[in-house]
Amino acid sequence: MIRLLAFMAFLSACTSTAVSQDPDVPSPLAAPAPALWELSDNDTTIHIFGSIHALPKDLVWRTEEFDAAFAAADTFCVETDVDAKAREVIQITIDEGMYKDDDQLSNYLTAEEKEDLYEISEAVGILPISIELMKPWHAMLTLGAALGFKLGLDEASGVEFVLLPEARATGKKICEMESPIEHVTSISRLPMDVQVIVLTHEKEEFKDVDDLDVAFDMMRADLDEMVDDWVRGDVDAMEDEDILEEYGHIDFYNAILVKRNRSWIPRIEALLEEPGKKFIAVGAAHVAGPDSVIKMLRDKGYEVKGP
Repeated sequence: MIRLLAFMAFLSACTSTAVSQDPDVPSPLAAPAPALWELSDNDTTIHIFGSIHALPKDLVWRTEEFDAAFAAADTFCVETDVDAKAREVIQITIDEGMYKDDDQLSNYLTAEEKEDLYEISEAVGILPISIELMKPWHAMLTLGAALGFKLGLDEASGVEFVLLPEARATGKKICEMESPIEHVTSISRLPMDVQVIVLTHEKEEFKDVDDLDVAFDMMRADLDEMVDDWVRGDVDAMEDEDILEEYGHIDFYNAILVKRNRSWIPRIEALLEEPGKKFIAVGAAHVAGPDSVIKMLRDKGYEVKGP
């Protein structure tokens, strides 16, 4: 459970304190260079960017190349425009993610798993009774986001939350790779046993760690390393070597990444049919690895330049 929270913090909050704009704080990197890809035909250019959804306020990640590609775009595409559709996303999450009647999360957990859940909930500032009302997938995302906040992450500084107001202010068309219902149900309708396996999954390196403060320090180092890879544009380093160890269950991996990536391909193709310049920002996990959007496009015969 500890390890999966670290992964979910990366996947749904995805951030680190690795690079600072403060001139008094030395950066370990000469300059940021997050990966950027380009897909084009005679009258259309699409840039694809693997984003980070929440960042520390002082993280440096934008480059001249990035800013030029974003400024030139007439259309900005995100996974789901949760900024404009917050009410809809919240309602769907309640409908899909909360137990009805007298059911509760601990009914699906062992006594030891329940104890772990309560301890982690309290450590990240959430009342266990609140988590009890949530189905496993919702509890996982909630705990992951709370962990990110505990580690100093700021959702308002995330890539999409910074870029969406800029895009609207400059008159860009906003488009989505998936609807809010698609966004939520991609994992909410996984079988209950799979959700529980994923929630309680624990990576080998954490199994002998009993001190949560030590575990949090390990998570922070883990997240820092992953986002350092992102800031450098090191796509190979971002790929998961052991999918089951990292994600907990192959059905979860397929649901949260593979199936969604596959569903985005025809939407990217439709954008390619529209003349102009487009900029797509989706989570970094979607552009790295053997089942990435980039690889799927290339497998279909498209020439995708970069990163």
